[in-house]
Amino acid sequence: MLSQGAAKGNYEDIQAYAAYWVCKTQPEKAIPWLKKSSNMGNGWSSQMLAHYALKKMHIDGTEALKYLNRSALQGNAWAARELANIYLNGLYGIGVDLHKASYWALYAENVKEIVPNTFYLAASYRNGWGVPKNFKKAKQLYAETMHVLKEAADGGDPYADMLFFEFYTKYSQDVGMKKNMHQASYWLNQAAAKGYPPAIAILSAKKEHITHE
Repeated sequence: MLSQGAAKGNYEDIQAYAAYWVCKTQPEKAIPWLKKSSNMGNGWSSQMLAHYALKKMHIDGTEALKYLNRSALQGNAWAARELANIYLNGLYGIGVDLHKASYWALYAENVKEIVPNTFYLAASYRNGWGVPKNFKKAKQLYAETMHVLKEAADGGDPYADMLFFEFYTKYSQDVGMKKNMHQASYWLNQAAAKGYPPAIAILSAKKEHITHE
């Protein structure tokens, strides 16, 4: 089960379990898993933590800034744009800094943006996570996302490789396909070859497991 894999520290399960609670609109349950996923290098999880910090009754600008910076450096263009806006207008108790505003605006333009929330939204429609089950909608969203991911992966984005890995190990079943561990292994190794920390961590854990068998 998803919860068991997350409890054991499995990266993909932690990320998916966090997304599950986000879709269920239960931030108090989502946040602990988002923090775990964020610490493992996931930009979408960092983005959501920043989002929750900005939604508090008394906005915590320092906490939001922490996760926005982390998310942007993990390749999230939305976070970079939000940072540019904050520094440009001096929002949430953060002073105006035109140099930083310019830096993050340029960063947002240059980053290869893929949309992981669309990826997980497809799974949500397939499984009824916080939305009505809709197989047709799930399939449509996956088709759109796969096209974007392929372009990003071809452009050298390791996060796109990781989402392909997750698709073939888990979410392919959402569109009536079987798991394909050969394809999953290919994309995982692609991400690791590009130096993506979560992919390297998964491969290292697999090697360690084999060593101890």
